[in-house]
Amino acid sequence: MRQKPIYEAVEILKKEGILVSSTVSNRNVGKISYNSKDVNDSTLFVCKGINFKEVYLKEAVESGAFCYVSEKEYENVDANNIIVSDIRLALAHLAKWYFEYDETSPRLIGVTGTKGKSTVTYFIKNILTQGGIKCGYITTIDTYDGNETKESILTTPESLELYELIYNARENGCRWMVVEVSSQAEKMHRIEGLEFEAGVFVNISDDHISPHEHHSFEEYLDYKGKIVSRFKNAIINIDDEHADEIISYAKDKGHNVITYSVRNTSADYYAGDITKNGFRSIFEINTPTKKFNAVVKIAGEFNVANSLAASAIADIVGVDSGATAAAIARTRVKGRMNIFQNGKYIAIVDYAHNKHSLDAALRALKEYYPERNIILAFGCPGEKALQRRFDMSKVASQYAKYVYITSEDPGRVDPKLVASEIKGYLDELGCANEIIIDRKQAVITAIENLTPDDILIVAGKGSEHYQVVGSVAQPYESDTELAEKYIMLK
Repeated sequence: MRQKPIYEAVEILKKEGILVSSTVSNRNVGKISYNSKDVNDSTLFVCKGINFKEVYLKEAVESGAFCYVSEKEYENVDANNIIVSDIRLALAHLAKWYFEYDETSPRLIGVTGTKGKSTVTYFIKNILTQGGIKCGYITTIDTYDGNETKESILTTPESLELYELIYNARENGCRWMVVEVSSQAEKMHRIEGLEFEAGVFVNISDDHISPHEHHSFEEYLDYKGKIVSRFKNAIINIDDEHADEIISYAKDKGHNVITYSVRNTSADYYAGDITKNGFRSIFEINTPTKKFNAVVKIAGEFNVANSLAASAIADIVGVDSGATAAAIARTRVKGRMNIFQNGKYIAIVDYAHNKHSLDAALRALKEYYPERNIILAFGCPGEKALQRRFDMSKVASQYAKYVYITSEDPGRVDPKLVASEIKGYLDELGCANEIIIDRKQAVITAIENLTPDDILIVAGKGSEHYQVVGSVAQPYESDTELAEKYIMLK
């Protein structure tokens, strides 16, 4: 267990201008935690979160925490304290200090956007690996620190876990690390102190607008721009309607801008001669210095664009086109257009969880299977992105013959209320539907009722093994496992 003198932490917080006061003695920190059930007698405890209660601090002190960091002093708690003006900034700086983030740490590649972040991240990770470069990654789906793969809960972890993953990646021999960066990560200072050698802006749409996320699209766009301004080499999708605004954030910092596009030949990286063979897209990648052929085996033209972004990263890192093409061809993503087939029965699982990703997925299915009726199972979160309920219903009504409405991370909201709202929209739009709140039962029922004239898509959670109910991530078998299991029983 690493031991670091606490006076160093105090000096760092002072240097960053967020230290208010301190009563600490000359002790060593052997652990930083904001979980009152995960402390020992060398723990520096951080009082973080809008739902934080004094009882959590008391529990931590009783379990051995010798000092706490907070935005206010708790008079009834017998422990040393460090008072700061911003607890989230403090946590990030403390994590950076404790996990010794410096020039020896893996070089970072960021990926941000409303949809497609995970796929771009996997393309990049596979390209670096194919090029003989050991690489860690952090995605909405899972994390890899060079040794261990774990399922994710947040797109971008809290700063404490994020810096620990980067530290572990260094210890495990990773030279690079690819990090999905959410707008909430920027807003909540989770990436404070990190330096990104390069990064990708995939796209932006009017999602994540709610009292718990962003109050307006303008705010959402601003945080995406702030993320891109951290990328020394900013790789930007100029097919997105807000590309010019995003480019300005990078240029204002004097950073290098590299563009990509599916068809715009003015881009630095663009695709040529796209043809389709089943779910495969065959095309030519045009770069500033060369051309080479590539095959993407994940459905949808948007995944051609995703591979272009990854190709730009390959050139920055120094991976040749042969390795890049080989990695693109072998890339699959758990929960992204995963196809499960038993004879004439087909079920597809996709992480599509907003109007744009759902539209792209359903449009691809209509293109690949024009003769089949689309059956859709989906839900919406209880506490965020409230506009999705109408937006996804509208998209569903344009493509689907029948919709199974189910739960998806209801949080502290009654899932029946969310489902009823979606049903109201679908009824108004004339789309046949029914509510099955239990997500597992919804998937099973949809598969049981599937005919050879149909194709089922289960949208929203992909390969995630949990449902957020209340404030707890409860175990869930996953859409991918359920679809694979029950399609074989047809």
